[in-house]
Amino acid sequence: MSRLSPSFLASLGHAFDGWNKVLATQRNMRIHVGVALGLCALCTPLSLYAEETALLLTLVGLVFAAELMNSAFEACVDLCSPLPHPLAKLAKDAAAAAVLVLALTAVAAFFVLFARQWPFLQNEWRQCGPAWVLLGCSWLVACAEWAWLRHHRVASPFFRLVATLLWLGGWPYALNLPFWGLGAFLLGLSGFQQKTKNRQNYEEEKGGVWEGEAS
Repeated sequence: MSRLSPSFLASLGHAFDGWNKVLATQRNMRIHVGVALGLCALCTPLSLYAEETALLLTLVGLVFAAELMNSAFEACVDLCSPLPHPLAKLAKDAAAAAVLVLALTAVAAFFVLFARQWPFLQNEWRQCGPAWVLLGCSWLVACAEWAWLRHHRVASPFFRLVATLLWLGGWPYALNLPFWGLGAFLLGLSGFQQKTKNRQNYEEEKGGVWEGEAS
């Protein structure tokens, strides 16, 4: 079996580092993650067609990719134009508008698919109820963690532990495993934000440079 090259592992490390920094400093990225986690909680007990699941997952991935590209684009514009300039503002606004268009498209596609599921929900809401309670509580705890990190310098592992346990509790009710898995992946991946937040505080205490919270 071939071993992974150090350069490939380093590339993965840089990618995760970029995700963590964007999640720690960009409010809109945390909103996207929160909405995606809520979507996973809602869709996990639903029996969607494979095509519908693939479409929603693709749109979620595209929104994340667009927001990451928007953050990288804004950083490049700030580097090239430290002072306010109309063209710099136009570039940032256009990039943000692209993310908004893609996000609205994803929301519209979700409502179209959710409308098809409405008859099922009217008849099988008891089956979906326990999953929605557990996964919904996990989503609320995760959102509370992000709100905590915004106002406190030390990340608390309590939120992550409770959110993870609640999400794992929804496993027996998961009819749509891809969405359950994506939610678990987002919870685990965003958990690295705690380390990023602590490193941010360390850099600030040492007088290092760290990009602040985006407006």
